[in-house]
Amino acid sequence: MLRRKHFMLALLAVALLGGCANTGVMLRSARAQQHSAVVLAYVDTLYNRRDSVQAAHLYLAPVFHDHSPGVGAAGHIEVLHTVAQGDLVSVHLRVAAAEAGNAQGLIELYRLYQGKIVDRWAMAGPDDSPGSPAENHIPMPPRPVR
Repeated sequence: MLRRKHFMLALLAVALLGGCANTGVMLRSARAQQHSAVVLAYVDTLYNRRDSVQAAHLYLAPVFHDHSPGVGAAGHIEVLHTVAQGDLVSVHLRVAAAEAGNAQGLIELYRLYQGKIVDRWAMAGPDDSPGSPAENHIPMPPRPVR
């Protein structure tokens, strides 16, 4: 009877610890999604709505630091990719240009603290995303099917 009781306690402990581990993963994933939502709302407000005052008021921390002040978008933006991990969110943007074929690609990395953006790093270049003319694009070879 004592063995069965110990076995049941051990089984309960494993179940509880497993639940805690899954809860931690779920919390980190939820936080990354929240951070992505903040960054995407900021990017839309700043670039597409052209409301820098509202963007700063709602999404930037009082101690915000822009590490790439000369890099930004001058046109309508389209979000191509978003990657979030921990307190970092990276966005890949396509900036539409007035002239056809002159779209620009923009990569921005944001760091958040307590739901507000505290840091921004950015890099711009020609748009090499799929569907755009890309002279330097090297296609990936097909992967073998296993």
